[in-house]
Amino acid sequence: MVSQTCPLSLLALWMSVLAAAVLMQASVSSGARLEDKIYRFRLWPGTEREFQHYQCGAEFNKETRKLYNELSSVCEDCRNVYRYDPFLRQRCMSNCFDNDMFFKCTDQLMYPIEKIKDYEDMKMQIKA
Repeated sequence: MVSQTCPLSLLALWMSVLAAAVLMQASVSSGARLEDKIYRFRLWPGTEREFQHYQCGAEFNKETRKLYNELSSVCEDCRNVYRYDPFLRQRCMSNCFDNDMFFKCTDQLMYPIEKIKDYEDMKMQIKA
C-alpha cells in the first residue's frame, strides 16, 4: 500500500512544478512593464473623455474642442521632437496644459511670445 501512494504523490508534485513553470514562463514572456500596466486604457485624441481626463473643466463643445486640439498639437509636436520620453505628451497635457512641461515645450519649439500668450489665454478658457 505504501508503494501505491508514493508514485501518486510524486506525480502530483511533478504536475504542480510543471504548472508553476508554465505560469512563470507566461508572465515573463508577456514582457509587460509597470508603465504598460498603468497606462493600459486608450484615450482617443480630441474626445470628451480625453478632455475630462486631463482635468479641463469647461464645457466640451465645438469652440473648446478647437482650442483643446490646438494646445494638444503643441504637446504632440514636442513628443515628435523628443521621442526618448514615451510619457512626454501625457505630462505636457496634464492639469489641462497648466504645467511646466507645456511651457518647456513651447520654449523648445521656439514659438513666438505672442503665440505663447495666445496659448495662455486658450488654457484659461478651457480650464474654467
